[in-house]
Amino acid sequence: MNRKTHTLYMIGGSADQTVVLTRLLDNLPDRSWQMGTADSADLLLVDVDSVYGHMDWLKAQSTGRPVAAVSSGDAHSAEYHLRKPFTVTALASLLADVAARVPARGIPAPRHVANAVEPAVATPA
Repeated sequence: MNRKTHTLYMIGGSADQTVVLTRLLDNLPDRSWQMGTADSADLLLVDVDSVYGHMDWLKAQSTGRPVAAVSSGDAHSAEYHLRKPFTVTALASLLADVAARVPARGIPAPRHVANAVEPAVATPA
């Protein structure tokens, strides 16, 4: 059965950008993502190039959900980035990366630190 298990929502983007995203989602081979609502989306896309982009970015970060910066340039401090203009390849890559970290119900997966070093414990001599 083909179920849609994840949702995303665009903040600060134009209606045209949302239409393009929806069309790209419809053309992905993996149909597990769909457009959702701001209050329940698993992934928030924030157009940081928009007038209120920085404020929207800060507000989205406070939700505890994954946030992707949407920008025509680099988004140096963003964990996730989707460059404008959108391509199906870039969107698929972003969604695969987020899906690997976020369970289907929108609860962030625990983060594991790769190559973490255990703290040294002093032993009596």
